[in-house]
Amino acid sequence: MNTNALTAAVLAANKHPVSSAELLAQFKKASAYSKASAMRPDLSASGAEKVLRKLIDDGYVRAAGNGLYWADGDRVARNQALARQVALVLLAFLLSAGASLVALLTRAG
Repeated sequence: MNTNALTAAVLAANKHPVSSAELLAQFKKASAYSKASAMRPDLSASGAEKVLRKLIDDGYVRAAGNGLYWADGDRVARNQALARQVALVLLAFLLSAGASLVALLTRAG
């Protein structure tokens, strides 16, 4: 195996799969929130094209043509708001369960 092939194999093995958050961060960094500001995302990471396709299918990213894409800022913001609401409800549930457990243990003890 020659040095170039070995280097390419090592680089390919070190690439971690990209997440949707990492891909969306590229659009945020480039302020690509409209067709006019569309950009070509870095799809070199493992699975990046599949993640991009999922983001497009789910409506978070729109295609502008010629390999350019932009993020639907309203859709992303709605998803982030929903995620915050779910996290708050989960936190409230855990606090309530914890308080109930403490009350039961102090009453029984």
